[in-house]
Amino acid sequence: MKRIVILSDKFPPLPGGGIASAHFNLYKMFRSKGFDVHVYTYLDENKKLTDIKDDPNVHRFGATELELKYLYLINKIKRKISNFKINKLPQKGLAYQLDLIKISNIGAKKINKQLKKFKPDIVFIPDFGVPGYSIQKLPNIKYVHISHNNPIRFINNPLIGIHSENDTTAALQADGDEVLNDHKPKQILTGRLLDTPGMQFGVHYQFGDIVTAQAFGYNVDCHISSVRVKVDQDNGEQIDVRLRGEL
Repeated sequence: MKRIVILSDKFPPLPGGGIASAHFNLYKMFRSKGFDVHVYTYLDENKKLTDIKDDPNVHRFGATELELKYLYLINKIKRKISNFKINKLPQKGLAYQLDLIKISNIGAKKINKQLKKFKPDIVFIPDFGVPGYSIQKLPNIKYVHISHNNPIRFINNPLIGIHSENDTTAALQADGDEVLNDHKPKQILTGRLLDTPGMQFGVHYQFGDIVTAQAFGYNVDCHISSVRVKVDQDNGEQIDVRLRGEL
């Protein structure tokens, strides 16, 4: 039986929006087909049901009140110090898209430990709040990204007030980057390490350590994958250190 995880911002019977409703129906459909399905929310911290017993397969996470207060305080300080224009409206108030992403990823990070325990075959991830940024991509798991939210629809909407175009554009960019990074082909970088002044093998680094290499204009974290020591007839040593990393 395949194990399925559905991520959602919120989940019934607690109140939510269209994503919660859509993922509730997705959850019911998979359950009716006999799959082992669990739901993990990332904006439901400390929200408990009073009159109705919660589904044992629904696990609610999110930012705590203390974490939210800390985030709001840091954001307020940043805006005052650096005039944080991405989140600031030209006419009034503050837009919410980037703050929502920060809050969502606090909850998403808390889900990683549960995913390692449950070991699902498939994980469904919504785009709202870009929780996929903080969800660790584990081997042998298929990740399905679902597009629900288009923040650009809030621009110039007279019914819900003014929203920052820069803010919504940045949120859309974050959604796209999340998916592109997950499917970006990996390039394997291999090479030979040369000692530089102040850095010596056996003193500053050893076999298995991680070092930073510069290649093709990028800084790449590489493992020291092999070390070969040759001794000549005069007892002189030649050390051949090989690196391997992903670009």
